[in-house]
Amino acid sequence: LFQALAKEKIPLIAPLTFTPDNNPNPADVNFYFLPSYAAQSRALVDYWLSRFSKEQRTTRPKLAIIHSDRKVDSDVATAIREQLSHNGLAVSMEISLPQPPLKLDAADLKKLELAKPDALFFIGTGKELASLAQLMPNKVHQPIFLGLLAMLGADAIKIPELNMTKMLLVTPFDLDDLKNSQFLAVMQKYSVGLQSPGLQRIACAAVNFVAEGLKRTGKHLTRNKFVRSLEETNSYPLEIMPPLLGLSRRQGIKGAYILTVDSNTGTLSPISEWVIPQTR
Repeated sequence: LFQALAKEKIPLIAPLTFTPDNNPNPADVNFYFLPSYAAQSRALVDYWLSRFSKEQRTTRPKLAIIHSDRKVDSDVATAIREQLSHNGLAVSMEISLPQPPLKLDAADLKKLELAKPDALFFIGTGKELASLAQLMPNKVHQPIFLGLLAMLGADAIKIPELNMTKMLLVTPFDLDDLKNSQFLAVMQKYSVGLQSPGLQRIACAAVNFVAEGLKRTGKHLTRNKFVRSLEETNSYPLEIMPPLLGLSRRQGIKGAYILTVDSNTGTLSPISEWVIPQTR
């Protein structure tokens, strides 16, 4: 389907991916709404450094990374290293594990124990985290856990063996209760079942964006004029995320919201507005 769309130069609006093509072919007409895993990770690193490293009262906070050797995971690890470098820091320890399944050996556990990182960024699925949590050293030192909610899944917040002082997760979706209830009312009005609110709201935003592009193009509609209208659309409201910026580069937004986890109730709570990672 993707090849057919590309061949005919048919615009693809808001494809549901966290791994957009960062170097698109000029002939491609894909308009991405969602920020990449890499952009979300950069935002989380900046937030942790600006808030929690100060609470830990250290000028050289130490971050460890654990990830699989999957390309998507390795790419996220690269983005984390680059963001730390932008802040004048380096990764204190990195463990790359072959998959499947992810398994820490004795040497890895010893390295993790000796490194005593202030935070641990885990890149992987909730199932992989659950298996690793059982092996993590249960010592006095407990790092802050950093992770991508979209990659881990909601079940990751309920892992009983996770030995962390605090859990910070990053997501591109606004969890504001009022906005969610308003969206639910719209879905109920049209008898649409709510199965995945975040993705369904992206789908609705994509439809509205297409309608906006058609209105801007006017009566004499051509494919090229329509694509140009989409590219020139600035600050288009999505509600679920900040407004889309200019889409001339076909990348809508960068950044994410930061959430914390109540370990007693296993619930997520937003603790930040939209965080845009610093760039050079």
